[in-house]
Amino acid sequence: MAANQERLEFANTLRGLAALLVVIAHTVLMFWDKKDRAFVAFLTNAIPLPVETHSAPFVISLVNRAMAYTGIAPGALGVAIFFLISGFVIPVSLRSNSVPAFLTGRIFRILPVYMVGFSITLLAIFWSGSTFGKPWPFTFAEVAIHYVPGLRDLLWSRSIDGISWTLEIEVKFYIVLAICAWPLRRLSPAIFIVPVVLCLAGMAIWNIPEAVKPAGSLYFLFLGLPRCFAYIAYMFCGVLFYYVHVGSISRNAAVIPMIGLLALSGVTLRHTAVSEFASFINYAIAILIFALAFRYRRSFRAGALTGFLADISYPLYVVHSIAGYVLMRALVDVGMPAMLATGSTVLASILCAWLIHIAVEKPARDYGKHLAKTMTRFARPADPRAAA
Repeated sequence: MAANQERLEFANTLRGLAALLVVIAHTVLMFWDKKDRAFVAFLTNAIPLPVETHSAPFVISLVNRAMAYTGIAPGALGVAIFFLISGFVIPVSLRSNSVPAFLTGRIFRILPVYMVGFSITLLAIFWSGSTFGKPWPFTFAEVAIHYVPGLRDLLWSRSIDGISWTLEIEVKFYIVLAICAWPLRRLSPAIFIVPVVLCLAGMAIWNIPEAVKPAGSLYFLFLGLPRCFAYIAYMFCGVLFYYVHVGSISRNAAVIPMIGLLALSGVTLRHTAVSEFASFINYAIAILIFALAFRYRRSFRAGALTGFLADISYPLYVVHSIAGYVLMRALVDVGMPAMLATGSTVLASILCAWLIHIAVEKPARDYGKHLAKTMTRFARPADPRAAA
């Protein structure tokens, strides 16, 4: 078991790096980018930070220009790595637990932290709006829907925190794998038919001609799924890495299916979310990074920093965005130098994430694991090969 955990440690190291990429993208780069200031103000219920009085630090401006030129976006790259990690590690959990136990564990892993983090986001937006004399912009229903990740996109409700869209995709991925538990536990290659079917169905739903589109809310409920299916197909690249990890498929034999899944994801995203397809190059780069880390996984081990960031990666992802923007705006408005305000905000986000990790995430996760083990013990024996 210790050897198995050691071989999985590379994914934990990548998780820490991905968390750092996302924080840099939002807190360091996006806040200062001239073209994003109106969007940041919209998210925080504020007025845009004036370019005339608060120009971006030279280094940050240089990085933003390089990103615009190359198409490389740290935020998209970090999210793509997170998706691959989920695709890789979720089969381990699902093969070791019954389906109800797996879903129970996921609920306690995802929901408590998100509820606390989203509450902090709401408080930050309220404070920001009050500071700038702006009314509360959300209805009770819009707020309530966010407390259950996975519903907002299906109900076509507006996004409040700007980051929950990834959790919505994660939740649907969990459900898809739970439904497909039988072939997954047997390491059947038939499971890779699933993303093909989902993407074809998604594009068919999306491209129904206007003249024959069904009336009513049920159709629009399904219309929220095609974009998710594109990302779920991408997450199956992580599942394919898991199949290689356990020896069900060789590295060489996995190359063509990997390219096929990436292409399937890209084509579906191109049809259903054109604006997001613009950053898809980062999803290809993420596969290369993951493949290198996987290939040299015995050497790709977590250090003190990446291990710490991996531990707090989920609460950091949930809490850093809106609350970080609001804090940084407050700091620069009182005259703090830009780089000092940026660094202080990053450190404050990390501290807040660590507190949530200690006070909420660990207890909830441990309780979820306890419930999952209890449920699995009564349902079936665990599969000892799951992390082989």
